[in-house]
Formats: sequence, C-alpha cells, structure tokens
Amino acid sequence: VAILRSQIHFYDIENCRLREELNRSLRLITQLPSDYLHEVSDRLGCGSAIILRGCFFLFDERAEDWSIIKRLLDLAAQDSSGRGFVFDGIASVIDSIDYTLPGTEECIGIDSNELQLSQCGVEVIASLLLRYRDGSYEGDLSFRVPAMSYITKVYSYSQHFGTSNEVSSELPAKNETALQEYEFHTMVTAIYKDACLSPEDSIAKRGFESLQGIVLSTKVESIPVGKWLDFLDMVASNSPSISVQAARISSLGLIGRLFLTLMPELSNEKDNWSQLEDFTIS
Repeated sequence: VAILRSQIHFYDIENCRLREELNRSLRLITQLPSDYLHEVSDRLGCGSAIILRGCFFLFDERAEDWSIIKRLLDLAAQDSSGRGFVFDGIASVIDSIDYTLPGTEECIGIDSNELQLSQCGVEVIASLLLRYRDGSYEGDLSFRVPAMSYITKVYSYSQHFGTSNEVSSELPAKNETALQEYEFHTMVTAIYKDACLSPEDSIAKRGFESLQGIVLSTKVESIPVGKWLDFLDMVASNSPSISVQAARISSLGLIGRLFLTLMPELSNEKDNWSQLEDFTIS
C-alpha cells in the first residue's frame, strides 16, 4: 500500500531518477507470491487503477512504464475482488479522453493534447480489454459487453492520435499503420464472432453497434484491401441465426453501411470486382 501511495503522490514530479526508483518499487510488487497477491487484490486493483487514471498521460511512449502498470492491472484482475477496480480504472481513462477529444462541446477550453493516449498505451489497454471480453479472468464474462464498447473507442483513439502526430515523425506513423491493421483484424473478427453472432439479442445488438463504430472510424485507405475483403467475406458467409430477429435486422443495417462506405472505394480496382460481386450476390 505504501508503494502504491508513493507512486500516486510522486509520479507527476518531473525527475527521471525519482520515476526510475518508483518503477523499481512497483516491480517488486509483481514479484510477490501469488497467494499473497490473491489476498490483497482489491487494494492492488484500486491502487493500480488510481495510478493509471492519474498518470497515464505521463507515460508517453515509455514502454517500461506501460509494461509495469499492465502487469499490476493484470495481476489484480486475476481475482474477483480486484477485477472491478481495474475495469473501472480503464473505463475512467477512456472516458476522460473521450471528454476532451476535439469536436465535442465539453472540450471547449481544454487542451486535448494533455490527455492523449500513446500508441503503447493503446496496445496495453486494448490487450486488457480483450481479456475482459474473452473471459480470460476465471471465465468471468460479466464485462464482455462494456469491454467491446470500450475496445471500439480505444481503436478510434489510435487513429485520431496517430493522424495528429503523423507529421512529427515518420517511424511512429509506420508503426501506427501496422498497429491499426492488427487492431482492425483482431477487433472486427472477435466482435463479430463473439457478439454479433450471439443468440442473445442484447449482446448481438451491442456487437453490431460496436462493429459499425469501427467501420465508420476507419479510413478505407488506411487498411489493406485484403483485410476489407476478408471482413466482407466473414459478414456475408456467417449471418446471425434467423431466430435472433434483432441481430438479423442489425446485420442488414451493417451490410447497408458497408455498401455505402466501402463499395465506392474498393470497386475502383478491377481486381476486386469478382469478390465484391460475390459479396453482393450472397
């Protein structure tokens, strides 16, 4: 508890030596016996969530900072008593970024650059959310639906911040492109198979809403044509069960959106015509 409190109170002090010592102390927690961590997972989850919420914008691209906080959050989420604290901390970070993004009325007078999530941060948070979505923590699926919603937002942040930083450096821009391709494939496949095809109406509906959010926030040219065609094939060849009426309606809505969004761009290349024709017929 003392180590976590020290991190919370001192990390914002701009002193590299101090931050290195704080990180070294946090690393000691990750080396404690699992039986002991099980008993204090609620405190670990609460403290780690506070650190994440209060310091994430100070981590920047420091892989070591993100690696340590990811390990702490993952350890705390292993037990039910700490799992809720960790998810709330992640959700709080995402909501705070959502609040300051340009284009919202709330962000007037707020410098959104102060609350950006680095690409390393996107990877860490997306990775943890995917574990919540998959029930990786003791098979707990109670966080699946909200996790999918937040995964969609995290993906949109990677594109938003990637675009805003593109001019400053060529190398990160290339990394961001690769990250977006990986995220796109992972997220659309997981959301479609795990949520959109769910026999429960509410889960399927939320799944299609999340999927449309990803499609709308993704520039067609930012993803290889092959990835888009794979996505179209998955949607066309795996329709929701006819017994899940709400899912069928949402599926038709998604297909209509795909026609409006993707067809004009993908049909420019003659090589794509055959696959697009198959998608249209199916």
